[in-house]
Amino acid sequence: MYGAELCVYGAELNVYEVNGTEPCVFEMYGVSRVYGAEPCMQSVRSAAACVGVAMCGHYTFPHMTASEFSDNQSDHNADNLKQEKEYEEAMYVFVTVLAALVLTLLRKRFRSRRLCLDPKRLDGKTVLITGGASGIGKETAIALARRGARVHITSHDDQKGEAALRHIKRESASMNVRFWNLNLADLQSIRNFCKEFLKNESRLDILINNDGVPAVLAWTDDGFSMCFGVNHLGPFLLTNLLLERLKSCPPSRIVNITSNIHKYQKLDFADLNYNIVPLFTYCRSKLANVYFTQEIARQMERHGVTACAVHPGYVAGDWTSQFSFLFRIVMYVITSVFFISCQAASQTVIYCAISDDILHHNGGFFSDCKPCKLRPFVKDAGIAKKLWEASEAMVGLTSSAREHLSTRRR
Repeated sequence: MYGAELCVYGAELNVYEVNGTEPCVFEMYGVSRVYGAEPCMQSVRSAAACVGVAMCGHYTFPHMTASEFSDNQSDHNADNLKQEKEYEEAMYVFVTVLAALVLTLLRKRFRSRRLCLDPKRLDGKTVLITGGASGIGKETAIALARRGARVHITSHDDQKGEAALRHIKRESASMNVRFWNLNLADLQSIRNFCKEFLKNESRLDILINNDGVPAVLAWTDDGFSMCFGVNHLGPFLLTNLLLERLKSCPPSRIVNITSNIHKYQKLDFADLNYNIVPLFTYCRSKLANVYFTQEIARQMERHGVTACAVHPGYVAGDWTSQFSFLFRIVMYVITSVFFISCQAASQTVIYCAISDDILHHNGGFFSDCKPCKLRPFVKDAGIAKKLWEASEAMVGLTSSAREHLSTRRR
């Protein structure tokens, strides 16, 4: 047997001669064609001329009988059919799983969410919202200002804060709104803010610890991981420094914004400053929020201060602003489809700030305007107390120091 290979625009054209004079079989793109019984090499040249290609010049095929050639062709076709069938089955499974995932996410995205329909007014009440210059904080500030509250918002960006202040006043039709500069990544900034706030404000009825950072690998000026420092230690110090004012205005409330992804990590007290995997760091900081809420609720239950932790939902806010332009584009597409708006996310925060229902769930975890169950390890009072003591040491706040501070205020 003689053979040749022809290159046809990047594909292969295989030519076979069986027993020297039998018909030549051409294979191109998996399709077999049989030509007349003429000398094989003449057929090869003719075929090459017809398709406008050059011969590769390989004549290395061994002798093969007609029956062997037929058997090889049958095996080759059977293998191709088998591979095609396996590919189709794999694609069917992939498309089915993908469709199920998309439908599940769409169902969660478009299902009806609860709204805070409580008509309660907040006239004469003072509210402090950290991170109130954007996202959930700004929407919450608008809603509470409409109800007559005196609202204070904070941000570490003066320009952004002033712009938000104008927006909140316009949307709420209330002039009883004030902006403060506060950087939760700086413990000294927190202390300075609390000193000025307590000097200027005689009341604090509702404290909403909303400010925070996403999953980032960075460090604060005080040497703490950015997530743990801003999401937990900052609010912890702020709340403690304002605690006496909250106790003097019963019934008062503390609302801590957290996330339900807290359940995917556990705290490591040997390394509370963990800062290796961004998502794990973020989860631990949100878990710390829940423990902090439970412990402060336990300590304040006899002082007329109610505390709760809130999962507002997965929000399409401006939290991606710290990342690259490409990442923001990708997340914009994802959040537009599967995440909820800041206005929708603020409903549970507003509910916990004004509803009397949460008085029966002091230290509870809320989502979608209702209390939710926590995993057993998240409800461990021993861990909550241990975290409280560790946090006091990390921010330089002891019980005696706090008592001395409150005595000076009186």
